[in-house]
Amino acid sequence: MTTTHITKEIREETIQIRLEYLRANNVAMRLIHGIAVILGLDPQTLEQYVAELSPYCTLLLDHCLKNDIKLSIEDAVERIYVALFDTDAWDAYSSSPGPSAYRFAAAVVLWLYMYELVGGYIPRNCPLFDRRVAAAVVDYLVTKVAYPIGEALHEVVHEARKRQSEKEVLLHLCSPSS
Repeated sequence: MTTTHITKEIREETIQIRLEYLRANNVAMRLIHGIAVILGLDPQTLEQYVAELSPYCTLLLDHCLKNDIKLSIEDAVERIYVALFDTDAWDAYSSSPGPSAYRFAAAVVLWLYMYELVGGYIPRNCPLFDRRVAAAVVDYLVTKVAYPIGEALHEVVHEARKRQSEKEVLLHLCSPSS
């Protein structure tokens, strides 16, 4: 067996484990199926992409340890930010949804799922959940045009940035306090 083959097997097994947790989470499943209907996507395919994009120690678990939650939120914030910033992934392929469109939709599902953690585990000043980004996500669900999300993300991260990198800003402002 090659290293690539072993890595692929581990990745697939990890996604299957995440899918089990995902399918046991009624809120997440309603979000996935609702977003799939709104965007005209296949719900089972979207489930796969949500599981793939989910962070380590997925937030879909109700029993993550406190330290795992912090790492999981940081991981999720970075993954969701990267996926949502690539608005061309949706806008360029929305006429015939391909893998990048599903990845973008999965990021929206995870964003919506995590939005409820703002003020609890996630500080209110996290740029990823700024009111302008929230408005752009709602606009996307209505219009199916993604570029306003990227513009809103750029704007809020740029404002928060000062002398830090985007990643440092996101991890600093979105990490649960220790």
